[in-house]
Formats: sequence, C-alpha cells, structure tokens
Amino acid sequence: MKRGSGAWLLAPALLLLLGAFALPVGTMVPMSFRPYVPLVGITDGVTVRYYTRLVTDSYYLEIIGRTLALGFTVTLATLVIGYPVAFFLARTRSRWRN
Repeated sequence: MKRGSGAWLLAPALLLLLGAFALPVGTMVPMSFRPYVPLVGITDGVTVRYYTRLVTDSYYLEIIGRTLALGFTVTLATLVIGYPVAFFLARTRSRWRN
C-alpha cells in the first residue's frame, strides 16, 4: 500500500472481520463433518450425513427455497425503491440532499 493513500485505515476493520467472522467459520466448517452423538457430543470420525440430509430432505429444501426467495424479493424491492431515491438525491439541489 502506498504510504499516503490511507488504505491502511482498513486494517482495523479487516482484523475485526477476520477475528469475528472468518476464524469462527473456519473452525466450524471442519467440525461440521464430524459425527454428533447425543449426551456425548462431537466425536472422532468424518461424515457427510448432515450435508446429505440437508440437500435431500424436503423440509430443509423448502426452508432454503423460502430464504432465497425472501432475499431476492428484499433485494429487488430495495433496488426498485432505493435507486430512484438515490438518483434524485444525487441530482437535486434541495435542502434534503444532505
């Protein structure tokens, strides 16, 4: 990074993102392949049983479909409402611009 660019100001945010998101997810992913035994906990071994169930069970597929549909709908509504408002505010000289 160039010394005068100010890009180094991103370092605290990137460290926070790494510590609060990337490290916990990086720990959970390998653990998700290990079998769980009730009243015992996570045991040794490797299994893909939970991922197989996730993509074959109709209940989970319906929940995933609903979640994706809701996310798409919210994104589309935000674009339809937000883009014209942002365009108006960028072009206007009214007191509402700020």
